[in-house]
Amino acid sequence: MVTAHKDIDVGVWLEHKKQELERFMTEIKVDLGQKTKLQIVRHEAQSEVTPLLDKLFDQAHKLIKYIGTPNATEAETLSRAKALEELRAKMITIRIKALFKVKHILTPEQQEKFSEHIQEKMNEFHQKLSTLMHLTP
Repeated sequence: MVTAHKDIDVGVWLEHKKQELERFMTEIKVDLGQKTKLQIVRHEAQSEVTPLLDKLFDQAHKLIKYIGTPNATEAETLSRAKALEELRAKMITIRIKALFKVKHILTPEQQEKFSEHIQEKMNEFHQKLSTLMHLTP
């Protein structure tokens, strides 16, 4: 189930990712057979990630609320934080497996462009993370 969270509507985010993939497939000129295979990979990964993402947001929200309670303990807070990290690790594993499935579908020329695309996305992610790290106390 795709739900709306306090600051992020997962459905909107997933639609954005789908459109991003469509643009990229056009850019690297995938053929119809490749497009079909890539859409299957995206759908499979999305069907695994979406429930984890929902659970991650839900647990993160509960953790934030819990920390603010007078009875919050360090042990319970750490336990809840560890559960969040385990969800993130599962999501990362799914994404990595999907990336390698994509690589196997593409031609060597397309793989080169795909690698460049992934590197750009990683750089964007690290830039956002760096900005966030500077904003936190």
